[in-house]
Amino acid sequence: MPEMNGKDVAIEMRRLRPQAPIITLSGAVEVPKQVLQCVDAFIAKDHWASQLLPAIAQFSSEGPVSLSDEVG
Repeated sequence: MPEMNGKDVAIEMRRLRPQAPIITLSGAVEVPKQVLQCVDAFIAKDHWASQLLPAIAQFSSEGPVSLSDEVG
């Protein structure tokens, strides 16, 4: 992503779809606090196999996320 980093993507996603859950995967050992504040869940890439599906299930159990809102 030459023009955006993960934090920028999360901020833009939150702006476009405030109710959509955002799960970030990263290979970084330390993730800045500002990034963690932009997302609903963080998963280290070395743990993605054991943590990704439970994180998705957590958000799925909260009900469907509306994707019908048009983005202007």
